[in-house]
Amino acid sequence: TDIHGKLTFVNRNAFDTFGYTEEDFASGLNATQMIAIEDRHRAADRVSQTIAGDANLIGSEYTAVKKIGEEFPVIIYSTRFFRDGGPAGIRGILIDITQRKQMEQDLFAEKERLLVTLRSIGDAVITTDREGQIVLMNPVAEALTGWNEADALGRPLMEVFHIVNEH
Repeated sequence: TDIHGKLTFVNRNAFDTFGYTEEDFASGLNATQMIAIEDRHRAADRVSQTIAGDANLIGSEYTAVKKIGEEFPVIIYSTRFFRDGGPAGIRGILIDITQRKQMEQDLFAEKERLLVTLRSIGDAVITTDREGQIVLMNPVAEALTGWNEADALGRPLMEVFHIVNEH
């Protein structure tokens, strides 16, 4: 973009991703038009920071908008470029993170199902990481050990769970 956000060059993937034509871009399409309304102020601030040299190559997450109005999540990395000794515009890379967001949602849902299952099991369950530090305890384990989960997290298993009698 130039220093005002007007798109000056896009690659073929931008046409395919956003659904705009070369004529649309040639008519003076502004980069902020491709960002959802609720993110535009934040994006404009980032453009100003990048032009000033305060935000080069920092990835920022936004909701992008295709020509047909469909929204999708993106991360934009940008850096300013110079011409004739001064800032002339911004070069940016936009990454569609739709699949990553879907995987995050799926992972969160799976984690919630796991927690519900663990909390409802009638046996004590204590989960540790590879180093033997506690990462999860269900309520039955809390009652058995006398430790609440918040206090036990990160502690060695042997500190929290003492086997007094193997039988």
